[in-house]
Order: sequence, then structure tokens, then C-alpha cells
Amino acid sequence: MIGGVGSDGKEMVMDLALQGVHTEGIRIVENEPTGTAMILLEEKTGENRSKYSNASTLIYLKSSFQYYWSILSNTSLVPIKD
Repeated sequence: MIGGVGSDGKEMVMDLALQGVHTEGIRIVENEPTGTAMILLEEKTGENRSKYSNASTLIYLKSSFQYYWSILSNTSLVPIKD
């Protein structure tokens, strides 16, 4: 898994690891809260709307591009289809 969490997400990362998720690609952003997303799904049309808060995690991820690229360049990507 690749992503970022705030300092309040350390336990969440440990739980993912216990479930067998490879968490080496998750960076912890100290002194920042973990971002959250709210996704609304329209039942009839399947359309969705989302709202993301706490862009600080995204900014950190952008600045860590080289780190994540080194992880991705050594893996196989598997597309997932519905």
C-alpha cells in the first residue's frame, strides 16, 4: 500500500500490517492529522461525489514522489476491474 497518514494514524498502519498488508509505502506525517474523505454514492445512477479534507497529507506525498517511485519501480501492478 502506498499513501500517507498523520501522526494519529500509526495504530491504523500497524493494524493493516497485522492483516498482511505491505505497509512499507505508507509514510507517517508527524504533527498532522490523518486526512479523511466523505463519499456519497447515488444509488440509482452510481454517480458519486467526494470531499477530502486535510491536504497536508497530499502535499507530503507529492514531496515524497522519489520515495514512492522507488517502491513502484520494483513491483508489478495488477489492474482491478469491477
